[in-house]
Amino acid sequence: MYGDTNYESSQATFSFIAIEGIVEEVGTGENAGCIKARMEVFSESIVHDEWIQQMTAWVGKDGYGLVEPPEVGSEVAIFGRLGEGHTLFYVSRHNEDFRQPSGFEQGERGFKTDGGYRGLADGAIRFLAQQLVEVKAQTTMLLEAVETLTAKAQTVNIESQNFNADAGGEVIEASGGGIGFLGAGATGKIPLPPDASNLGTVIALANAIKTSLKTRGFS
Repeated sequence: MYGDTNYESSQATFSFIAIEGIVEEVGTGENAGCIKARMEVFSESIVHDEWIQQMTAWVGKDGYGLVEPPEVGSEVAIFGRLGEGHTLFYVSRHNEDFRQPSGFEQGERGFKTDGGYRGLADGAIRFLAQQLVEVKAQTTMLLEAVETLTAKAQTVNIESQNFNADAGGEVIEASGGGIGFLGAGATGKIPLPPDASNLGTVIALANAIKTSLKTRGFS
């Protein structure tokens, strides 16, 4: 029991009791966020056979809000509506087997998850910082936009062992006096000759490559 506080009025007396529980099953689909738990104060082996709803920090309009399912085997505090044994709710808590996450020793706020994490928004998502915004990925980072992807800064640096720019057959343009490729200044688009099929087209293709290299600083 975490607390037992009575609030008396002229109409009713309310008793709020929290009971420890161990998560045995986590719901999916329409039961996402709900759990089935074992309440050792009653039985160490019997699992409550009804889904227990999560008490969450925020609920939006229908179909919107937070989904933070606990880990199987972790501890929760279970409450009954008006102290009754049905219409149950739970809150997760840390204990000696599920300790506070590491990585926040300097007093930062945040979350740490061992699985995926997804944020879905019908409107804009904005991250605003007075100093550094750092995003890292150990394998692959994907930035994708249906219309426009913009990087705006006084200086943009790209450091990569291999850098590929693919416009899907369309045009890639770079403008500005300080933009260069292979150590040269920005150049205009150079049309390529037809595919090589005989000696004449092979010579034309070789000359086009030579011209392109010259415009990029080669001599």
